[in-house]
Amino acid sequence: MTLETQFVTMFTMIAFGVYIGIAYVTFKRLELWWANLIFLRYLCELFFWVVQAAFLFFVLYIINEGIVRFYILLALLCGYAMFKALFEHFYRKALEVILEYVTSFVRFIVRCIKLLLVNPVVWIISIVFLSLYRILLLLLKLLRFLLMTILFPFRHIFKLILRLVPENGKKYIYHICSFFSKIKKKRNKSSARR
Repeated sequence: MTLETQFVTMFTMIAFGVYIGIAYVTFKRLELWWANLIFLRYLCELFFWVVQAAFLFFVLYIINEGIVRFYILLALLCGYAMFKALFEHFYRKALEVILEYVTSFVRFIVRCIKLLLVNPVVWIISIVFLSLYRILLLLLKLLRFLLMTILFPFRHIFKLILRLVPENGKKYIYHICSFFSKIKKKRNKSSARR
């Protein structure tokens, strides 16, 4: 390995140490969103470190064909320490501002989608269902009127036939009619409650 490659590797690992600090602080800040789910928390932590290790090895592979030396680990540690000492405070403030802007933007997008897409669709669907309900009620009233009009002459015929029925038969018919009228009253009471 040439001296130039060693210097490039060392400075790249210092920069990668700063990157690790930035990534870890960002990860810990975002971890608050799923902190209650312990299994997910540990799974994400493991995934984070596996991805960082793979990315580190990829960078090392590009720079010096993946050769790991002790000074590379020291350069990583030096970069992380530099981030903790010099940049962490400023980065945390910047991260909070960025997250605030991102969450505000996401809320704005959600409100716009709700206002422009969801509410009109719900309104149109409710109008369609209300119209169908009104049309159905109108058709039922019309059908009832037609049935009452058609059955009106039969009512008089039924009364004439009822006069010809003996008293025992009338009691039986009245019993059946009272049973059906109770059912009708119960149905009317339950529909009035609604």
